[in-house]
Amino acid sequence: MQDTAVVDGLLAAATALSERCNALLPSLIGQGGVAHATNTLEYAWPLHEAWIRTWGGRGASTLMLGMNPGPWGMAQSGVPFGATGIVRDELRIPDLALETPAGAHPKRPIVGLSQERQEVSGQRIWTLMFDVYGSPEAAMEHVFLVNHCPLLLLNEGGANVTPDKLPAAVVAPV
Repeated sequence: MQDTAVVDGLLAAATALSERCNALLPSLIGQGGVAHATNTLEYAWPLHEAWIRTWGGRGASTLMLGMNPGPWGMAQSGVPFGATGIVRDELRIPDLALETPAGAHPKRPIVGLSQERQEVSGQRIWTLMFDVYGSPEAAMEHVFLVNHCPLLLLNEGGANVTPDKLPAAVVAPV
């Protein structure tokens, strides 16, 4: 049974975080090698909202934190550690249309859940959770996943730049 107050709180927190991150995006370009910065909570909001509405508020007592979206995971799926095949097939998040946001890296287009390349860390974490708990329903009664920084940060070559590579003063507001 889902706690709708928790779901509403998660949605409100994600919306507030997204707004704060949008204000920070311009200041990130050029910091720590960041050439392209986009906010997954903005352009992938339909998928992230579906994630929270489907799997949030189920009583999880453990919060698992990811650092930031990878180009093959949450950047495509809107779901933390979001290997697209698992998000689509196991978590049953619908394949909602996404548009590539302004500022996106041309080598990393946003294609959504049809992305064929899978986020390795996402495959590992979800496989482990399903092995331990047996199903997504059982897993979400124990663990909920979020990224503390929802920004996809890429260098000029398209490689992920993690927040720990940025000056503390720049990333602290996130």
